[in-house]
Amino acid sequence: MQAQGCYQMRMGHSIESFHGKSAIIHDLDLLAVIAFAVDVLQDPTGFPHLGALTEAWRSIPRGYGPGVIDLKLEELLQTPAHVEEFAALLDRISARLKEYPGTIPAAWLNSSVGAASRIAFNDFKASFAIEAVEKLRALVAATA
Repeated sequence: MQAQGCYQMRMGHSIESFHGKSAIIHDLDLLAVIAFAVDVLQDPTGFPHLGALTEAWRSIPRGYGPGVIDLKLEELLQTPAHVEEFAALLDRISARLKEYPGTIPAAWLNSSVGAASRIAFNDFKASFAIEAVEKLRALVAATA
């Protein structure tokens, strides 16, 4: 499956849920966020409670199908400490994404996500992934 151009086809959407709230997020946006999360969490300093999240999210690209991404937020963010660290992770991802003024290079995304999946990215609009981060932030915000 090939993402089309810098302005990718807006393929499948997945529904993420947490504590009775839900958010609909484009799959490619989620996969980009997952790539950044796994990259940030390679150094778990500051995220001692997110080890299970790291392992779970690493496997998502391998089992990818349109509309079926489940970040398992209910399962993985069970305590206030988990939620606080997840919010800090989103902050770190957002900061990293803002280092890309326009697009995230396809080469980086393909080496991160594509290596474990059937997905081949083209250069990807950073604003799409930033929007996904903000949706995830809003989803867990009431419980942080």
